[in-house]
Amino acid sequence: MENNQLTFRCRQCGACCRNLDFYKENVFPKIKEMFGYDDLKFPLKTIGGVCEHLKDNKCDIYADRPFFCNTNIVFEMINRKLGISIEHLLKLQEYSCALNRGEINR
Repeated sequence: MENNQLTFRCRQCGACCRNLDFYKENVFPKIKEMFGYDDLKFPLKTIGGVCEHLKDNKCDIYADRPFFCNTNIVFEMINRKLGISIEHLLKLQEYSCALNRGEINR
């Protein structure tokens, strides 16, 4: 990372965990393609689009969550591969969070 002080600060609203079908269909394939993970399967199961590990608005596998759920790891990977600044990725993540919370229409 360009600056270890720049990390995503999660609000713990659970909105991203409630929209996994969108990520599975739209984002995950792009990550697989970008990084050459042809055989990588989507690492989570959903129930009506909601991650099966979301319990009481918290992840019950947080310490062992897949890399896909660790925003800082994904940011580092994208930064190294595409050179997009961490600052810009943080702004994109804020936008994504607002979409997940329904504050912005898709």
